[in-house]
Parts: sequence; structure tokens; C-alpha cells
Amino acid sequence: MNISRYFTCAAEALEREADTWVRRIQSGQATRRDALALREWCARSDAHAAAFERARRAWAELGAAGREFRAVHPRTAPAPSGRRRFLRMGLAGVGTATAAVALAPLGWWSTLAGLGADYSTGVGEQRTVEWGGQAVVELDAHTRMNVSDGQRRLALLEGQAAISCPQAQQALTVSAGAGEMVVGGATVGLRRIGDSVTVTCLSGQVAIRHPRAELALRAGQQASYDADAVMTPVRADLEQAMGWREGVLVFRDMPLADAVAEINRYRPGRILVLGDALAARRVSGRFQIARLDLAIDRISEAFGAHVSTLPKGVVVLS
Repeated sequence: MNISRYFTCAAEALEREADTWVRRIQSGQATRRDALALREWCARSDAHAAAFERARRAWAELGAAGREFRAVHPRTAPAPSGRRRFLRMGLAGVGTATAAVALAPLGWWSTLAGLGADYSTGVGEQRTVEWGGQAVVELDAHTRMNVSDGQRRLALLEGQAAISCPQAQQALTVSAGAGEMVVGGATVGLRRIGDSVTVTCLSGQVAIRHPRAELALRAGQQASYDADAVMTPVRADLEQAMGWREGVLVFRDMPLADAVAEINRYRPGRILVLGDALAARRVSGRFQIARLDLAIDRISEAFGAHVSTLPKGVVVLS
């Protein structure tokens, strides 16, 4: 079984469901029953809530820009599948109203958009939180984390974090998706996108408890899991996994679509890739987070891609 492929398919399925919800709501015909059904869908898991929030932001950001792109490029290639199809629809078919406008009369959009967290960061924002001299938590861009049990239990809801707790007797319990670990006398890096979680042990040791398996990581090891499966630990590529702490993004033979999704976590606006062939091109490189527009230039030059720049930081590669 290709676990990596499994994780990707499961995450894409959830994204498609979220996209469907946003399209239904933005149609202008949403009812109170739809609102209650959407609340129930978002409450199924943190991953559902996070997927809906990502889809909502995408529609809100692409509304005006999509109409302008359609006016300039009225004819496009056949729509790709999955999440890129949704993004294409955002460019070519949002001429009626944005999600925010359609939902305003219902009065509950802001509540859903603010599905809260005790600590959060926005696009491109990073934050360091000290836990009373016992631990240090670094939050990467676009990250949400909750705290409970007198600040002894952390829950990563979305994004990336580095958690350092040097004293074993002052350990923190950390959950991310279906897994849980006790961090004491160790430093770990966590990444959660939807239900997919990656744990990187940077120093010390960390034990991961999961309904499907329990495993221990030593410094320099990494493991991934989702709700249904756990991958065998592997040697971590620390520069790629934790480069954000040094202000860099490192891509190694990564599909362009995935690289762009990562860049979008740090750069205001949004980069879109049109066409399956271009989205599947492989990217390798080391890019400064503070200068991501240069990354766009380098990528477009390497692939001979056409660049269309739209308002509010939207860039289309085709």
C-alpha cells in the first residue's frame, strides 16, 4: 500500500467536500437547514473545520480577481480534476457573488470563519510562545493550536509547530490529528494538513500513540500518519522539514502544485497553477520566505510558464 498516496487521496477528498459546501453556500440559495448541516459537517473533526476554512478563504480571495481573469482570458483549457478544478472554477465561474456576500444575510459566516484557537498565526506570520519557562512553542505561518489542562496539553489543529520541552519531568502532552505524544526532554517538529500529520524528532526521543500503532522516534527520525494508518519511521530531511524556522522553504523533487500550496501559506494573495501538466512538473530548490516573488520568477522561467498578475496578490501560472 502506498501510504503517501493514500494520505493525499484522503486529504483531496476532504478538500472536495469542503469546496462543494462553499459552492452551495455562495450560490445565494442556502437555507437555515444548509447552515445547520454545514455546522454539523465542520464539527466532525478539526480536519473538516480546517478544510472548510481553507475553501472559504480561497473563494473570498478569488472573487474579484477571478472575474478580472475571466475578462482577460475568456477561453481556458479543459478543467483539471480535484482541488485544481475548484480553483479553476474560482477563476472562471464566480461571476455572481463571492461567498462572503452570499452569506451575509444569514449572519453566521463570521462564526464559521472564526472556528477558534487559543493560539494562531496568519499567512506569513510566525510566533513564539513560552510556557512559563518550561517549554517553548514556535508556530509557523497559517497555524492554529489549542491549549487545555492548565496548559499541560496542546492540540495542533492545523499548520506547523516546533515544540521544545527540555525537562522530562515537565512534559507536555501534544495531540495532532489521530495521534498523541508526550514531549519531555525533547524537541519535536509537527506538521498537520487536514488529517495528515508528520512528526519530526529534532532532539531526545518521542513516543507516538495512535489507534493503529505505537512507535518511538529518535533524534533525526520522522514518521507520518492519518486517522487510519501510520508510516514506518524514516530518516528526516531536517532542512526540508524545519527550514521554515530559518526563513527558508526547501523543495526536493516536489510537484509544482504542492510547492505552490506551500508558498501560499507564507505569501499574501494566492498563486494558482492552471493545467495538469504544469502542476505535475517537479520542483527542487531553496527559497527565502521573505522573497517568495523571486521563487515565482525562478519557477516560471524554469518551466517556461506564462505569468498573469491580478489584484490582491493573485498570480496565475499557465
